Formats: sequence, structure tokens, C-alpha cells
Amino acid sequence: MIFFGKRIEDSGGVSSLQKTEKDPKSEEEIVTAILENCQAWKELLEKDFKLSVKRQILLDFKYGSKKIELDLIPGNKFLSAVTDISRSGLKKIENDTTLVYSAVKTVLEEIANRANEPILYTLKTKSEKILAWANSEEKGKKVFGWGEPMYDEKSGLYYFEKTFYPPAADG
Repeated sequence: MIFFGKRIEDSGGVSSLQKTEKDPKSEEEIVTAILENCQAWKELLEKDFKLSVKRQILLDFKYGSKKIELDLIPGNKFLSAVTDISRSGLKKIENDTTLVYSAVKTVLEEIANRANEPILYTLKTKSEKILAWANSEEKGKKVFGWGEPMYDEKSGLYYFEKTFYPPAADG
């Protein structure tokens, strides 16, 4: 079920959301719709998370002109997560970058909670636009709450990191 929008199929059979006349009013409704449009996420929710996080997980989220691929990689002490952002081929929608990354944040929080394992999320970029978005108090820093990026001179990449922790055990 999609709260709003119409599904658009690309040549690979991946569907995305494009705004229609009946757009939701809140960012929360948009993020919920983005999540509901990711079939792999819906399937993952039905599985035992302890088993699921022992293997690599790939999830794609699309909204407006943005497509984010989330890659969860099992590790010894925690899961690691990285994203790759690209253009979806659809029309730009105001705040589409922030909204699709908000969906990624929701997924990372949910997986950390269900798997009871911390997740280290790293956003790596050379893009001046993504760097500006990630550094913005109203955008990237508001979504993820991270500090200043690290810069690797050799690769030319900026790194932003955020660790998502499972809830503390009561007691």
C-alpha cells in the first residue's frame, strides 16, 4: 500500500514514487511511503533479524530524483552501513535528498533495535552538493546528528559517521 503518489517502473522493474495531487502533508508520511515502496525492506521485516544480519543486505530507496542504495555489511563487533546516492531519472522534488536519507535513518534505527547490534553508518562523498547537504544544520546534520566530516587527502573523500545503538537493556 502506498500512502500517496504513483508507482513508476524503470527499465529494471524497480518502482519509485512520484508526487501526485494527493501528497501527504508531513515528512513522516513521505518517509513511511518511501519505506513501504521498498519490497526488500518489507521482506526483511518479516525475517528473523539475528539471521538476516549475518549476511550482507542491500536495500534501494527512491523518491523524486534520488535513489539511495543502502549496503549493510556484517562485522565482528557491529554492522557497518554505507550508502550510494544516484539520480533516479525522475523529476526533482523539494527536499527529496533529505526525505530519502530520513528513510535510511529509520531503517538503520530499526535494524539496530531488532538485531540488538550497533550499526556504524558512513556516508562517503566527493560531491560538493552532498557535502553541503551533509554539513547543513537543517539537512544532513538534522537527520543524522553527526559532527564535522573527516577528509582523506589521498582519495579526496569526505567521511561522515553515525553509530546507531540498540536500546539499552533495562535493569
